[in-house]
Amino acid sequence: MKDIVKKIFTYFGLNVSKLNPENPILKNVYQTDFDKTVLISYLRAPFLTDMIYSHTNYTECKTAADIFNELGFNVDVIEFTNDDFEINFSNYNVIYGFGYPLEKAFFSEYAERLIKIMYSTGCNPFFAFNKSAMRVSDFFKRTKILIPQSSRVGDYFWTFQYISSDLIIALGNNFVAETFKATNPSVNVLSVNAFYFKTVDIDVGQKNFKTIKKNFLWFGSSGLLHKGLDIVIDIFSKRNDINLHICGASKNERKFFDYYESIIDSCPNIINHGFVDIFSNSFKEIMQTCGSLIFPSASEGGAPSVLNVVANGGLIPIVSESAGLDFDDIGYVFKDISEEEVSSQIESVLNLNEEQFIEKAKFCKQWIQANYSYEMYSANLKKILNVSLSKKVDGSTNASIYISKNI
Repeated sequence: MKDIVKKIFTYFGLNVSKLNPENPILKNVYQTDFDKTVLISYLRAPFLTDMIYSHTNYTECKTAADIFNELGFNVDVIEFTNDDFEINFSNYNVIYGFGYPLEKAFFSEYAERLIKIMYSTGCNPFFAFNKSAMRVSDFFKRTKILIPQSSRVGDYFWTFQYISSDLIIALGNNFVAETFKATNPSVNVLSVNAFYFKTVDIDVGQKNFKTIKKNFLWFGSSGLLHKGLDIVIDIFSKRNDINLHICGASKNERKFFDYYESIIDSCPNIINHGFVDIFSNSFKEIMQTCGSLIFPSASEGGAPSVLNVVANGGLIPIVSESAGLDFDDIGYVFKDISEEEVSSQIESVLNLNEEQFIEKAKFCKQWIQANYSYEMYSANLKKILNVSLSKKVDGSTNASIYISKNI
């Protein structure tokens, strides 16, 4: 069970250090006395320690709690991986988040009157797990090496929350939201923009054009096949006229590196930086050095890693449609995750002249800053919850809160 929990946390980019089964629910974290209560099934750590910015999940969880507090709810919090604790759902009007506690709500005797809001950090797992497994299968066909450890397929499946939640809030764009509609056309699903962290402010006009045009960046995390790093390495290993910088590829995915480490070492145009803190000088230097970002992921929830790079460094994005970002008008978006398609997109960037390249990079940076800020995320999430939840409550533990089906 511990191994499964660790894999689940890895899938969502989470930290297991604050999981404490002896005190599973943080009660009334804002010490309020409202007549309605929400249980947030996500992370407890943001309420126990300082915020961590290596992933947006801490901020997402804390923001949701802040909003529910502002909307007049007492807020309890439980870890989404908690499968052992018996929750008294009669204490709650709403359960928000994902994971085992939310799935249990569907089986509760209070299921009919309990409002169940799923917060999805990515595409519908029916879609995401399939696409991720197919990337493993494609790699096996090419190499005869099977690496499911480099997918993003979880050891769990919480079916009812993906199908029957009263509302699903999907992090990402309409593409992400539609993956839930594909499974259940009648499900009530809305998308909310992902966001970036402000770290550096690179002046694109001051970059060395001759250098940055040839320097491409892959910036990701776990699930290296899922995120298309194999395709990118294969492309750059066959060329010596362009360079690839890799950030975030953990060597914990040993089987992946057993295959690719010698290839990377033999290619002077491929540089693996390992984990790079977005608040570090190393990140700033890489943003100064690179001109474009390549991210052929099989499935994402708005890809905050991409947003961090484009908004802070002004890199031109080359991303898959399934990254969940509305980049059609600013970057290069492709549907087919293949070496041929990614190579074609790289050539499109290389064909830009200096004026076109700098103008496009500046526009990408400004557009992301204007449309994917944390302030927009917070405001949009609050609007969704405020409109979706009426404040008609009878004051008892069996109070009803009405979901609007027409938002």
